[in-house]
Amino acid sequence: MLRIVCALLTVILGPAVPAAAAPADAGEPDRLRDSARRAVSLLDHSDRLAPVVRPAPRGWVRRHPIATAAIIGGGSGFLIGYLPGDDGVFYDYTAGFNGLVIGGIGAGAGASLVAIVRALRR
Repeated sequence: MLRIVCALLTVILGPAVPAAAAPADAGEPDRLRDSARRAVSLLDHSDRLAPVVRPAPRGWVRRHPIATAAIIGGGSGFLIGYLPGDDGVFYDYTAGFNGLVIGGIGAGAGASLVAIVRALRR
C-alpha cells in the first residue's frame, strides 16, 4: 500500500519538478520517469487483486431470534387475554391482568420454542 501511495505521489508531483532538477548528463537515466512508469505498471496490475467480499449486515431480528419470538408471543398473548375483557380466561380479574398473564405465557412459549429449534439445528 505504501508503494502505491508513493508511486501515485510521484506521478502527481512529477510534473511540478522544475527543469533544473533534471539530471545534467543526458546519458544518465531519468529516475523520475522510471519511477512514474513503475507506478503506472503497479496500477495496471492492481486489478489482479482479489476483491474483498464482506458479508451483508444482519438485521436485529436475525441476530436476536429468541428475543423477537418473546416480543411477538408476549404482544399476541396480551391481546388474546386483554380483548375479551373481564369475561376472558380468568373471569375474576380485570382485562389488563388477563392480558399480562396470557402475554407472559405467550412470551415464554415463543422464546422457548425458538430456543429449542435453534438447539436442535446445531
